Amino acid sequence: MNCPVAAFAKKHGYEHLMPLFCGSDFKVAERYGMRLIREHTEAEGFPDCDFWYLMENDAER
Repeated sequence: MNCPVAAFAKKHGYEHLMPLFCGSDFKVAERYGMRLIREHTEAEGFPDCDFWYLMENDAER
């Protein structure tokens, strides 16, 4: 497992809360003038997470 938060959630039976936790990352990025791009998360059943941030003046993906 690559995400310590996902590992903790699975170990303690909180995996159903992971989509809420991962979803909040988008709002945090917006607050700081960035856009989060993430296509896969462990919360969605993928073996790992991918993500990157774009500043608000970066070209659209």
